[in-house]
Amino acid sequence: QYRAQAQFKVRRLDPKIEGLNYGLLGSFQYERSERFFISKDLDSFALVRGSGSDDRYIRTNLDPFVSYENAKGHRITSNWRYMNIFRKGNGSDPNAVSHQIMANNQYQYKWKNMLIITTGVPFTVGLSSSNLYPGFNTNFNVALYAQGEFDYKFLSFQAGLRYEVSGVDSVIEKGRPIFRSGINLKAGRATFFRVSLGQGYSV
Repeated sequence: QYRAQAQFKVRRLDPKIEGLNYGLLGSFQYERSERFFISKDLDSFALVRGSGSDDRYIRTNLDPFVSYENAKGHRITSNWRYMNIFRKGNGSDPNAVSHQIMANNQYQYKWKNMLIITTGVPFTVGLSSSNLYPGFNTNFNVALYAQGEFDYKFLSFQAGLRYEVSGVDSVIEKGRPIFRSGINLKAGRATFFRVSLGQGYSV
């Protein structure tokens, strides 16, 4: 097997708007790998190559981003990714391709290093065709979350809430809001007490 890869990164600090920067990252990779069975015949050709496969992939990632932060404690970030994976077929083996768009959009507010409020809307959308299954398939996942952090002298407190919806083709699954929180109390120079409560998904 062998691989060849190229990467690039471009970032610009806006000269007119202080705290604003944006750019683009990317990578391109070509990969070729072979898999095979060395047992063609157990009696007389045990160490001769039998059946095998020759896989060729082209992977492309493009990651645009933008970020803005000001002196009043406001920060907005938006990170995106377009990912493409192409597998070249061989003869009766058809080509396979996967397109995926991912985004993480977040807003954060800081107040006097005591209070931090964070909200976000991440999502993923995919479209793919396989060499094993006919036609195109779609998938998506979108979430909404919010979290607050308070830190003052010997006491810190965190609490957050998240909600998700996922889908594959025509099947859509709506989750339930999940909650997490924690309290940290500094009782001494090297003594801390912490209480936390969290929820998760169960299948």
